[in-house]
Amino acid sequence: MLPQELVDRILDHLYKSPSALKACSQVSRAFYPRTRVHLFRCVNCHDPDDPRLFKMARESPELLQHIKRVEFQCLDYFLPNYEMSTIELMRSLSSSVTLSLWDEGRRNDKGEKECRWVDMLPTFVSSAPYLAITRLELFCPQLHNFLELHTVVLSLPNMTELSIDMRIHALCFLISEFWDGLSSPKYRPVYLDHLEELYVLRPAPSELSLVNNIISFTSKSLKVLHIECEQRYWTLPRSSDITIGGHGLPPDTSPLHLNTVTDLRLGVILDKQALSFIDWWIKSFKAMSPLILERLTIGLGGPFHDVLKEPERLKKTFEELSDVLSKLVRNVDIVFQLHCPFRDVVMEALKEKENLRVFDLVENTREVPAFPVFPLPTGS
Repeated sequence: MLPQELVDRILDHLYKSPSALKACSQVSRAFYPRTRVHLFRCVNCHDPDDPRLFKMARESPELLQHIKRVEFQCLDYFLPNYEMSTIELMRSLSSSVTLSLWDEGRRNDKGEKECRWVDMLPTFVSSAPYLAITRLELFCPQLHNFLELHTVVLSLPNMTELSIDMRIHALCFLISEFWDGLSSPKYRPVYLDHLEELYVLRPAPSELSLVNNIISFTSKSLKVLHIECEQRYWTLPRSSDITIGGHGLPPDTSPLHLNTVTDLRLGVILDKQALSFIDWWIKSFKAMSPLILERLTIGLGGPFHDVLKEPERLKKTFEELSDVLSKLVRNVDIVFQLHCPFRDVVMEALKEKENLRVFDLVENTREVPAFPVFPLPTGS
């Protein structure tokens, strides 16, 4: 008979294969406890007419302790026919659960959603609080104002993490209103006074001033800051001729407020506008007091074609960046995403900087590998 610890370690290696876990659970009773940890860790809810979710909650309540993530991929779970079972499930969950709400769903004969965000709110709020939920993820929420978001947050008294994936087609609530709501005196104590980590992925260039305003209000607590810049052309629905993005960084964008940040992560897609972003980084570093950062990670991604037309300017920009960084922080990781055709240009600009480390990022991942491009200096 295998020791239980060895059984658990074997099953931990199979966590990405539900079919293998199910097979193991049928082989021996010793496999069963650990398979439940993985099989029920994430519950994806696609269709409220599927009886399995609510049946599990009623007939096998012992499984609820293993659930760490509940993903409602439509708001129809909050329609009158299902709302009581949905609320019962959410209130029966154990601690440290991620709740993911997708503002998608079935449509009626008129092409309208069966359940909209504004329809879901009364049911969600009236049955609060939901004590087990510590992280909230919202995907394309059709918000009309910041108060609607704040109402949901108040229903989750133990929530410590908030993730919002906004898309331009959700125009009933403009992204700028979200940033303004965060920084308003009414909501600032809730969201910013104790904020420790802020991740802003793929914002429009025009948003960066708003983001910087948010950072200025978190100057006492913010430790981790991640900004990933990516040029995109966003066209609004056919009723509008407005295009957002695609015009580079506004020249009047003020330097980042980095007074208390110890872990800074910056990324950019290197197209024809990318050098303006890097110049902005340099301006931000120069505005800092020295030796504040403990770690800086810079990610560089393709397509590179436009940048290759100006290799000398590219090299000069990275030389200036490396000079500033080598005097500012102790450890600097320059991270390349995908294949880098101008790699030699950047390497030439970065060489002879003793405390800079350069990594090639494994293709199609965002994880920094364990091997550097060139050996680390002695003692580093």
